Amino acid sequence: MDLSSLGRTRLVGVPASSDHLLRHIHARDGYGGLETLVQVEELDHADLLDLQEFFPEDGPPMADLVLRSRVEATPGEELESSLRSLPVQRELAALLSEYGADNLAERRFSIVSLLRRILDRYRRVCRQLNASASRSRQNALEAQDQLRLLMLSNELARTRLESACKHIVETNSYSADRYRDDVKALIKEQDANTQRLREDNS
Repeated sequence: MDLSSLGRTRLVGVPASSDHLLRHIHARDGYGGLETLVQVEELDHADLLDLQEFFPEDGPPMADLVLRSRVEATPGEELESSLRSLPVQRELAALLSEYGADNLAERRFSIVSLLRRILDRYRRVCRQLNASASRSRQNALEAQDQLRLLMLSNELARTRLESACKHIVETNSYSADRYRDDVKALIKEQDANTQRLREDNS
């Protein structure tokens, strides 16, 4: 495979149709009559690799399935010889019997350009999906971090609450004990006063 012919955009001549002439598209002398120039996009090595993903791994290489331009146009004498050969006539007959001759060359060239645009859109979609997946992973990691912080905050709040409750219980217990001691002291003092009064009265 000649990689030098891949990944380029070039102008090629196709038979000029009445539509071309009505649209005042520039025409020039070509093989057997007037021809107009159309833009042809070639598939590069990366394109072929991406296309290979759509076919079985054990299938033929994509480079063997896609038509590729020659580095240079076929010379006139070689072209004439090819057109008279039976193998070439059989290939042309297969194309003509299926697709017809109307604008066959231009339609064939347009297929590669269309395929190139489809690949570009496919790549954009893949990049968007990858970016979306990356954002989802990032969001998941951020959510995990927030959950950890929430659990830690909840644990600290629980610890503080337990400490506050313990302090309240200890304070209340101390107050109750002190209250009981004061009551006992008052009762004891009252008993002592009562006893002295009895002794004084006796």
